[in-house]
Amino acid sequence: MVVLASKPRYCIHPEYRKNPELNVEEICGGDTEGDHDSFGRFRLLASHVACKYRASDRVRQVARSIRGIVDIEDLKTVCSKRSACPYFVAREMMNTSQIIFAPYNYVIDPGIRQAMGINLANTALLFDEAHNILSVARDSASVSTTLHNLHAGMDSFLEFIHHLASSRLPHSTSPPTASFHFLRDRLSRTQEWLYGMVASLPNHTEDSQFALEYGARMLSLLQQGLFSDDEDIKQVKMHYAEVQEWAGSLLEKATEREMKSARKLHALFVKHCGVLELLDEMMRVVEYVFEQNHKNVADFRVLIEKKRVKKPQGFGKAKEEEEKNTTFSILCLNAGIVFNTIKRKASSIILTSGRSIFSRLPAGTLSPLESFAMEMNVEFKNRVEGISSIDVKKQVGIVQSFHVALCDGGSVLPYRSSDRLIREPLEPELHRCDRRRRVRLRQRHSLGRGLLLPVVPVASLRESHAE
Repeated sequence: MVVLASKPRYCIHPEYRKNPELNVEEICGGDTEGDHDSFGRFRLLASHVACKYRASDRVRQVARSIRGIVDIEDLKTVCSKRSACPYFVAREMMNTSQIIFAPYNYVIDPGIRQAMGINLANTALLFDEAHNILSVARDSASVSTTLHNLHAGMDSFLEFIHHLASSRLPHSTSPPTASFHFLRDRLSRTQEWLYGMVASLPNHTEDSQFALEYGARMLSLLQQGLFSDDEDIKQVKMHYAEVQEWAGSLLEKATEREMKSARKLHALFVKHCGVLELLDEMMRVVEYVFEQNHKNVADFRVLIEKKRVKKPQGFGKAKEEEEKNTTFSILCLNAGIVFNTIKRKASSIILTSGRSIFSRLPAGTLSPLESFAMEMNVEFKNRVEGISSIDVKKQVGIVQSFHVALCDGGSVLPYRSSDRLIREPLEPELHRCDRRRRVRLRQRHSLGRGLLLPVVPVASLRESHAE
């Protein structure tokens, strides 16, 4: 058994443990060799060395030695003692584990699934709290970026290309220059197209301008600014794969003499070429739109929105000057588009979910199952809707809410509002009233003790309602 989690969740590097706000990817590509900037933040030097915890032989050795069930903290403890990266140990254990625990998006999102090396063929998938799948599936077939991030990413990418052109690189690290230039031109075209779209946005309010496109108009815009057709996507994919293959093999192909420059180049690639991941996301989403002669066009929207926002100044204040923040999004409205790709690969899929103790419905949060199945675009042949064994009338729910309403009858027990957690209610109406009134209150409401209460001492509540 193995638990998959993100690099930040697993990282045991001393510098990251000191300051979790650091970029874990940069630390993953480097060791403790570095200095600190004027703010005291750790900064890796250009002469990166491979993180000592990532040594492949040690990772494989630790992965093979682990037996039984280990959670994230257990694995971090074991790996810390043996100086091995828990993230890559977990990745290695995945190849031999019979049971794999992972967040939804590791399975549902095709990009993450590919990056993690998760193969769904002949697997049995069990989704707990499955009512959350709809939003995760829609998000995995959507992409969003700001014009500012795209511009900054392009500048950084151009800086890396300039470095490639001006540096004398060893033969083994010779980059695919044509592919880099092709991707640069494609991103520049997208950037120019988006700037043109923003310039023509209509004014809807004083602070907001937006355009929401769908159908044939949306398809035409995507073909103008991103990818013209399936063949165009294949060509972009080919160049993207060449760049990724080159970056992935830098450290493998370099000789001992070339290793220092190869590590430096790999670190620069990680730092400056993040915009390529955005391009890859866009490709995957547009592929869904173009799938089977554009059959999914009706399930997508393109949203371009420009809002006026305050520039942050620090210390929670804002300057008087304002800037306009522009967001470009391709939004998927149909969860079934992504989930069907999973259905075709997995041997079986099991969805489970519970119910709220305050719900009177006999079924759980997947209800109605017929509607849920339609949204997922999957026919679930075997369905079980059970009645909860929880006796609602014996439950007390305590939540952070300071205006208390009993569930059904319309009566309100007033607790003063507060913007901080309080240990005692300021006006404990329920505590103040005598036992006879408390009984009457409970009798008036069919849910009995199912109250929404502020954060009060559980012990005092138990004493008050012991009878």
